[in-house]
Amino acid sequence: MRRNFFNVFKGHFRGLNDPNVHFDDNVEKLLQNYRSGFLQLAYYYSTLPDSTPVTELPSKDVDELVANFDKLSNRQKALAVMLKMEEVIPESVRPISNPELSIQIGRMYQDLGKPDELRRRLEEATARKDMSDQTRLRLAAYWAASFNDTTRANQIIEQSIGSNPGSEQYYAVGREMFGAGAYSIAARYFRRCLDVNQDDGQAIGGLLQCYQYMGDAGNARALLEGWVARHPNDKGAKQRLDQLRGTVVADTNSPRSDN
Repeated sequence: MRRNFFNVFKGHFRGLNDPNVHFDDNVEKLLQNYRSGFLQLAYYYSTLPDSTPVTELPSKDVDELVANFDKLSNRQKALAVMLKMEEVIPESVRPISNPELSIQIGRMYQDLGKPDELRRRLEEATARKDMSDQTRLRLAAYWAASFNDTTRANQIIEQSIGSNPGSEQYYAVGREMFGAGAYSIAARYFRRCLDVNQDDGQAIGGLLQCYQYMGDAGNARALLEGWVARHPNDKGAKQRLDQLRGTVVADTNSPRSDN
């Protein structure tokens, strides 16, 4: 793929960066295949072992980076491929209609040391009015997990679930936030599920996982104690509760530093 992009078809991407060249809707969609190829190549290099996590490039000239590609580290190669993609198919000329694809590109930039690219794309997506509630929840998760912007995340969540949400909507929020690593927000919405139905097994499981990742053995134990009291025949929950009780006792008995 690298050889095809940089050598074999080097001069074949004609007119893609020219706003005066018209492509119909079908061709515009087919152009995403080119982007997909560049992204797959960048992802490949980003997953290879590297001697240094630094992604700073030795030059701002994309053609120079491509000419000296073998001298770059793997992370630098990944970023150089992303920059070449933007040069060949600039988003300002050939926009990305799918907000989730744009955000995934932003996340790749963030992983390569360019978080401002993700922030810009999140800002653009947040301002859009044509997204599904599920996509908006994903946006909220990215704001919380990538930039610790819980205020923005909560605003988007409240807009997505409306004024009278039910337990299914609360659970969907919790699941999305958990998947993004925003465990405190996820826990809040799993608890709201349980406010509606204290025996919601999915919400119990989600909340337990949140407490586990947050290192909150005390609340995990209290949650399971309530569940076991209502479901005394749940052997798996009893076993887990015994494990948690042992963890809490161990934490209580461990020596504390006065510092």
